[in-house]
Amino acid sequence: MVTGHVGPDIAQISGMGGIGKSLLAEEYALRFGAAYLGGVFWLEAHGSFNPDVPDIEIFEAACNEQFIKILRSHGKKLEPDTPFEILKSSISQIIEDGGERCLWIVDDIPYGLGDHLNTVKNWFSPHPLACTLVTTRSREYLSIGKEVALDVLDRSTALELLEKHGINTKDQEVAATELIKLLGGHSMALDIAGSVIAESNDTITGYLDELKEGMDEILNVPRELVGSLPSGHDRSIVRTMQHSILKLGNESLDYLRLAANLSPAPVSIKFIESVFGKVDALDGRGAKKRSRLSVQGCKQLSLAK
Repeated sequence: MVTGHVGPDIAQISGMGGIGKSLLAEEYALRFGAAYLGGVFWLEAHGSFNPDVPDIEIFEAACNEQFIKILRSHGKKLEPDTPFEILKSSISQIIEDGGERCLWIVDDIPYGLGDHLNTVKNWFSPHPLACTLVTTRSREYLSIGKEVALDVLDRSTALELLEKHGINTKDQEVAATELIKLLGGHSMALDIAGSVIAESNDTITGYLDELKEGMDEILNVPRELVGSLPSGHDRSIVRTMQHSILKLGNESLDYLRLAANLSPAPVSIKFIESVFGKVDALDGRGAKKRSRLSVQGCKQLSLAK
């Protein structure tokens, strides 16, 4: 649907961080879920391997955890030390018994595992009825399946993204073009910038001025971000994120701190409520209100979804 190519039952979406790989996989599952009557499986691989301190056993253990999670969601009671082959055959049997085509998504396979392709493949669907879709920042796994490579946005698409925030780019075309160039066409950075401009009723020129003012404050971009951002635009993208974070209220900042410690796990709103209730000695209603405000503040500036 995206590229016009037809390939095997394993495909991978590749591209730099924040460019929309997971969003594309999610959107594909939502739009074409009817083609997979057996359901959609979603596995989180991010954070399960660090090339600087390589430990393949952590990566393998993370795979086991994800398989156990799937089986438990189907009512199976399993011990954490259940052998992987049993986990694999059990899921395969579930898919076999269902008899319907499935979609098996493995989100954010880490880089640095080029010498462990067989271990990477353990994350894939254990049954041929389930098609595997992988997202990754790395291009070292091209031999695994057909690649759908995402790139930065071109000018017209970037303008369209800004316009989705209610920004009139036609009257601010020069400034909009400058903003797109400054952020290297990076979709997440442009989405965050568009949210701030719309939320503050600012002009693109005004936003650019604010952005440039704080550029000298950024001495070093975190090393893990450099390789996953457009070359030469890392400082301006980090400044865009920093600029948005500084506009948050205390509740939203607390939410981001909590989410950062739990990353990459999804954060339940109920969990946020219980943490705020405990830390701030709030009753149920107070904790619920504070948690909703915290998440809403981040969503308004495209820092959470």
